[in-house]
Amino acid sequence: MHNATEMGNYLNQQLKDNPIVKEIRYKGLMFGIELKIPCAPFRNQLLKDFRILTGNASCPNTLRILPALNISKKELDVFISAFKTLSRLHYKKEEVNQSRKTVLT
Repeated sequence: MHNATEMGNYLNQQLKDNPIVKEIRYKGLMFGIELKIPCAPFRNQLLKDFRILTGNASCPNTLRILPALNISKKELDVFISAFKTLSRLHYKKEEVNQSRKTVLT
């Protein structure tokens, strides 16, 4: 259980300041990452481009993560890198959409 707590804290530290993350709820390695954008396209792209399977939640903006309790920091870094790569892409799309809305109103 020590590994789950340590790796959970590490993952939280790595993702908490991400611009598309609204809120992170976690206990050990059970994570609910609420995004500022709908997470379905994000989840699909994680699976398609990086072969990372994530769970869904009742909230359409929440990405559910439940890795094995013995996951290593190196394995978490693969997820973190993929998450940051996709978040930069989706954040830029969201900025463009927001600027379009501003121009149209």
